[in-house]
Amino acid sequence: MARKKLSMDGNTAAAHASYAFTEVAAIYPITPSSVMADVTDTWSAGGLKNIMGDTVKVVEMQSEAGAAGAVHGSLAAGALTTTYTASQGLLLMIPNMYKIAGELLPCVIHVSARAVASHALNIFGDHSDVYACRQTGFAMMAESNPQEVMDLGAVAHLATIKGRVPVLNFFDGFRTSHEIQKIETWDYKDLEEMVDKDAIAAFRARSINPEHPVLRGSAENGDIFFQHREACNKFYDAFPAIVEDYMNQVNAKIGTDYKLFNYYGAPDAERMIVAMGSFCDVCEEVIDYLTAKGEKVGLVKVRLYRPFCADKLIEDAGVNPAGWSFEQMAAYIKETNIVDDGFAIPYNDGPLNLNNPAEGIYSQILNSAQKYVYIMTPYLVIDDMMTSALCMAAKSGIEVCIVTPHIPDKWYVHPATQYNYLELLESGVRIYEYAPGFIHSKLFVSDDKVATVGTINMDYRSFVFHFEFFQFQSQCFSQSF
Repeated sequence: MARKKLSMDGNTAAAHASYAFTEVAAIYPITPSSVMADVTDTWSAGGLKNIMGDTVKVVEMQSEAGAAGAVHGSLAAGALTTTYTASQGLLLMIPNMYKIAGELLPCVIHVSARAVASHALNIFGDHSDVYACRQTGFAMMAESNPQEVMDLGAVAHLATIKGRVPVLNFFDGFRTSHEIQKIETWDYKDLEEMVDKDAIAAFRARSINPEHPVLRGSAENGDIFFQHREACNKFYDAFPAIVEDYMNQVNAKIGTDYKLFNYYGAPDAERMIVAMGSFCDVCEEVIDYLTAKGEKVGLVKVRLYRPFCADKLIEDAGVNPAGWSFEQMAAYIKETNIVDDGFAIPYNDGPLNLNNPAEGIYSQILNSAQKYVYIMTPYLVIDDMMTSALCMAAKSGIEVCIVTPHIPDKWYVHPATQYNYLELLESGVRIYEYAPGFIHSKLFVSDDKVATVGTINMDYRSFVFHFEFFQFQSQCFSQSF
């Protein structure tokens, strides 16, 4: 599909995409997002129609907090509403963002990301403002350049209308917001073809109306509040698929290849960057240069940051965030023929991985040891499975030595660590406390053959709840430890 080309910056591209789906724009200017509100106001004053055939009603409030309140009220009344902001302005919107997300109101906030002022004001770029909104319940989408802002800005609006999850759509302040490029623009007729009009009708039917009174915003005790809070999970579970569907519709119309995660680079990359924002365009140029020299490097571009869909990261980009199993490691070693020379493979673990490789690899090292296992850990707060593995190894004649700190970083963890000493000592495990101070090493070494080192503590939290990273090594030692 041929589209009209115009020269514009990222802010104008976002305004063009958002105007199509907006009935009310509640605004308050803040650098570097002001252009979005400015051109929306200009187009409205000039009589430009959205896909509903109406002129956008633009209301300038007294602050970003007032703009967010107006957005919430307008959405509750059944009007598709948008706002534009950045930095401290976005932070002032956070209280209303919780309400908008909690009430599942379809909304897009377009953000030209900017540093949040701390010791000094800084109007240039980072993502500290949008990261401060990760727990508000808003989905988060990112773009790298004005063309992506034009294309995916529309996806943000289409997805929130159908999925009811509000979206924070962001791109880098100045670097993208003010960069002028000649880009392909949307014809509003094409956007109208993709919008779910039944979802818009259902949204209006849920609006506040004195003729059909409903109770909202009441106070609830914990037993009811958290049940209701969890009730929204199905909408978030369904949302990545809705975003992906609209990306596919856009791809079919304009010949792009947008995915929740896009990979760029060597198919057999050995080094990889995961990034979002304008940095991705720079990375692509560097990757082109390095791959031309024979280096195996790549980039994963994150489009949908929240809700984060790990399965799609694997499917779209070929990345495994869950960590390799021993079987996968063995297959890799066999394929690459490096058994005799030794190998080192990074892996990670987290609450999304039901295989629990962190504790599994620790247990496997203990179960496979023939002479010794030396362990260094800042915490020793372990479950029955790990306790049993340590005790059985020691009872089997394996020299099991554990080093923990004598001076803890957290006073309450130290007695919890020492609580586990008695059963381990009675089974023959040797435990040493490092007297000079605190140690933070997480290390397993066994039989001068295998080792693993990284962030995983001998701690139930690390094994089950935390995102952790480690490296497994085999036959990589020049001397005995």
